[in-house]
Amino acid sequence: MLITFKSIKLPKQLSSRLLIVILIQVLLVSFGVGIFSFLAGLRFKQLQAVGYQQQGALTALTLGLSNQLKAPKQLNALNAVAIAQGDLSIDNFAELSKRFWNQLQQFPVGYINFGGVNGEFVGVERLSNGGFLLHENTNIPGPGKLFTYSMGPLGEKQKFIRVISGMSKYHEEPWYVETVAAGRPIWSSIYQWEDDESVFAISFNQPVFSASGKLLGVIGVDFILSQLSTWMQSVWQTNGGLALIVDSGGYLIASSDQSFLLKKVGTKLIRQRIDKVDNALVQKAANIFFSSGEFNSGRITLKNNALNKPPQQILSANSNGVSLLDAARWGNELGLNWTLVTVFETRPTFWDHNNSYFILVFSAILLGLFIWLSLRWIIFWLLIPLQYLRSQSELIGAFLRFKQPIAPVICSKNEPIEIQSLALSIADLIESFNNQLFLIAEQNEREAIKDAQSIAILRDKLKTSLRAAAIAHEINQPLSSILLNTNMLLQSNPLDSGIRMLNTHAFEISETIEKMRSLLSSIQSKQEVINLSSVVASILIYAKSNLSKLSAFLLFTESAERFWIMGDPAQIQIAVINLLRNSLAPVEMVDSDSPVVEIKLFSRGEFVVLLIADSGCGFTEYQLDNLLLSSSTEKGTGLGLFLVQCTMENHNGLIELDSSLYGGAQVGLLFPLLATPSSGYS
Repeated sequence: MLITFKSIKLPKQLSSRLLIVILIQVLLVSFGVGIFSFLAGLRFKQLQAVGYQQQGALTALTLGLSNQLKAPKQLNALNAVAIAQGDLSIDNFAELSKRFWNQLQQFPVGYINFGGVNGEFVGVERLSNGGFLLHENTNIPGPGKLFTYSMGPLGEKQKFIRVISGMSKYHEEPWYVETVAAGRPIWSSIYQWEDDESVFAISFNQPVFSASGKLLGVIGVDFILSQLSTWMQSVWQTNGGLALIVDSGGYLIASSDQSFLLKKVGTKLIRQRIDKVDNALVQKAANIFFSSGEFNSGRITLKNNALNKPPQQILSANSNGVSLLDAARWGNELGLNWTLVTVFETRPTFWDHNNSYFILVFSAILLGLFIWLSLRWIIFWLLIPLQYLRSQSELIGAFLRFKQPIAPVICSKNEPIEIQSLALSIADLIESFNNQLFLIAEQNEREAIKDAQSIAILRDKLKTSLRAAAIAHEINQPLSSILLNTNMLLQSNPLDSGIRMLNTHAFEISETIEKMRSLLSSIQSKQEVINLSSVVASILIYAKSNLSKLSAFLLFTESAERFWIMGDPAQIQIAVINLLRNSLAPVEMVDSDSPVVEIKLFSRGEFVVLLIADSGCGFTEYQLDNLLLSSSTEKGTGLGLFLVQCTMENHNGLIELDSSLYGGAQVGLLFPLLATPSSGYS
């Protein structure tokens, strides 16, 4: 039977539907996250276990190497002390060989020897089958010959085996030469035995001196590299992979796989360099941890930045598993500059199979597709009651495009309770919108009338401005004549104070008319840094002496603070005088026992405020909105306030209109405040 949305009985409340949807989403997401978290945790634990195994194997190897290479130091120290105390004679070869044999029984070394200054030599070698050989050169019957004997179960010399002739009369191998040159216990460089060139060894040697400081010879312990490799193979074979010891030049010292340690060039055996070894794992190690030397020198050097990092994962050569490749410096505390390179082979896991990640990706895609289809079905089921709201919204949008009143919304009773409540709210919103649409239409009509009135007022303003400009022009002609005549009279009679006063006043009137014309033409005049406090003080002096019959008490509280602005003092004086006249006129019309006009000067943020308040009749609401387009008095033309507005525009200032604390009008002029000048102004 086909199940459709109509056949499913939906919850009546939308909140119940939302709860079901959220619950299903949480279950699906939790299921997916849980699976991948489990897989990620399993992978992490496997990698962590592998890391522990690798570190454990590496620790066992390094500790074993340290123990192997500590023995030569201990043996040399014991033998040097015995010689110095007289317990061991370097001239008694039988005693020396017996002591060396006993020490080989107790220490994991392969060869102990002593070489004298005259070429004499005695050494005991451990064989791979557990036997021992005695090598000695007593210079009898002559130097340059090395005799080899077998040794008995008690360390005594037994059967003669062979004699090697052609040996150097005096010791020329690195173990002797380098130690004598250093004059102290050191590790020698790696060298081939003179009597057997197939043996490569490194030895720890100590010079032996007499009580007077004379060199007696060198006592040393050889470390045969093939025996070191055999030991590494026994330690590392359970871990698979590979373990290498490389010197600072990249040449192999020892390896758990001895097949590629040496290479034959002609008749001579040489040690292999790590980047020349025909082995995939060794080549990967060489590419990661070593780089070619500078200037095509043919040498390789260790990459210091590749060390002290987590082991790198590489594909295993013999299985589907992963191998961990690691390298670290080793032997510095023993005086050796070696590098230990290890390849730890892990056991194959599910993650190491070639198709494991494909299976995971495919499973993730299937799970994501299932979740997407489930959520799509759930969201469609959730949006069934909202389809109605969308259709209603489209209908409302059609009405809005044509700017018509919106028809009321009709909601079905079968819809969820929340949708019905939402429909009622939308209906109330539509009703409010229709009312506001009607009010906006009325407001637009009123604004159109107001704009027309404002344009007419501005036209009258322009006419008044043009008339004032013409009057200023007519006044300038006789003033120019007066200035010319007074200047001529002053040339003939410079001491006449009356003529000089007339000339000064005429010049001041001419300047004032020019500034009025500049204001009316919206032209900025020359500005400078001024102290607004000083300008206000001069305005008060002018007002008290020129505004006759002051009908109000002029109140101004002087302040020691200086307010610096960039401005034209003459323009500011004209504007403030206009405001004072406008304040005095309404004060006379009000019946008051103590009429007052107050001037304040203070700072507010980035501005300095020049406030003029009176106790007159104040502003009406219409005047507050339109005062700058009309006159503040019944008989005025509005030119005074227009001059004030032009002045503030020229000074990048603002005008604030409000009611004063005295019940009258209040006008605030806001000038941009400057920082206090450092010098040059008082």
